[in-house]
Amino acid sequence: MAIDQKNDGQCESAPIVVDGLFLMFVKTRPAECSACGFDLKKVTRPRCSECGEELTLEI
Repeated sequence: MAIDQKNDGQCESAPIVVDGLFLMFVKTRPAECSACGFDLKKVTRPRCSECGEELTLEI
């Protein structure tokens, strides 16, 4: 199951789903690492290939 329902009514996404959404987002839009400015279009995980910064997608 991709999303787990907690007793307090909030959902917690499984990391694989979140990673996939992040990668889809950066492949379809211009995005740069906030730490070093590296172009994120070709990253394969939510971590900057250049400086190692952990990347997150926030709304």
